[in-house]
Amino acid sequence: EREFGRNSDKLPEVLATIGRIKIEQGEFGNAGKLATESLRLAEFHEFFIDDRASGLLNDVAYIKYATNQNFVADTLYKKSIELNIEADQDSSLSVASALNGLGLLATRKSQFFEADSLFNQSLELYQYRTSDLHPDKGIVLMNRSELSIKRRNFSDALELINQALDNFTPFHGDNH
Repeated sequence: EREFGRNSDKLPEVLATIGRIKIEQGEFGNAGKLATESLRLAEFHEFFIDDRASGLLNDVAYIKYATNQNFVADTLYKKSIELNIEADQDSSLSVASALNGLGLLATRKSQFFEADSLFNQSLELYQYRTSDLHPDKGIVLMNRSELSIKRRNFSDALELINQALDNFTPFHGDNH
């Protein structure tokens, strides 16, 4: 608030980013509070009218997913995709992220066929918009590997993990 001002439209994004960091640190309660406050502040701005809100919605949706608020996460991921479609612009990276999130939710609900389809759609968009190797593709591949493990298809899971590592290593080094 000191840096941007109390009414800044940047505050929701900052809070969501801090919330994602809190998830990485295992502070799920704090992350959930930050996500809720981020959405509350965003409602004061004309923020949810186009695809600019996709990143925020995807970040908050992930926090809600990580804190087991599945219905809210599902709603936010779908809203992100909806805003991108309404904007009629090529925001495929935001859509790819949202599809990956929906795939995580489907995996959690043991809807394996749907999860696989969502992960594949996400990978197709990343393939279309990014280089051959990209860390976001690695994230989706890791999520697909988790799906393969749940299906008890361990050879596919190992192959997907190796593909994910191929995507992470050029960007994060061997020890990532």
